[in-house]
Amino acid sequence: MINCFVTRMVQKRVLRKTVCSHRGRYIPLSSARRIAYVVNAAEPGAAEAVNYLHKIFSKNSIEHLAVCMDLRKEPQDTEAFTSVPDILMIVRENVNWYGLPQEDTMSAIMRQPFDILIDLTCREELFTADYLLRKASASFRIGTSGRPSGIYDMTVTGDGQDYPADRLAKDIIHYLTSIHTYAK
Repeated sequence: MINCFVTRMVQKRVLRKTVCSHRGRYIPLSSARRIAYVVNAAEPGAAEAVNYLHKIFSKNSIEHLAVCMDLRKEPQDTEAFTSVPDILMIVRENVNWYGLPQEDTMSAIMRQPFDILIDLTCREELFTADYLLRKASASFRIGTSGRPSGIYDMTVTGDGQDYPADRLAKDIIHYLTSIHTYAK
């Protein structure tokens, strides 16, 4: 993936043309049947977040798909992510020169709509993650503040660079369970 002015210009054009199929209704964790979450392997706590969410969703009998992106030149710690079943690893070989995922990669996310879509990529903007988040069909979208506005139903405000993915995952699960408790 080439990182230059032309690349960023093409990425912005593709994101503008991508229609975000978003219905926007709250679904509590106890009612969710299908959940997807997107994580950047380069962020601290990413493997712990994936393992934590896998345990929570498996315990609650929720079908889930983890999308882990490692777009670094030399992927590291992929063993930590492969221990979780139903994980989709996206590496540099799965994207084109400006970061657009291949069709076979997209088909796993586009097969069925998700009840909840969680974005755990909070440190840096990743075109691949933004594209997947816009293309996936989900009823309830959760992400962090400071990311593209208008695509999330709920945002979690963190400490910026000091907000690891595992703590973000725990906070999101806490909010999903506590909001349902108060909504009754």
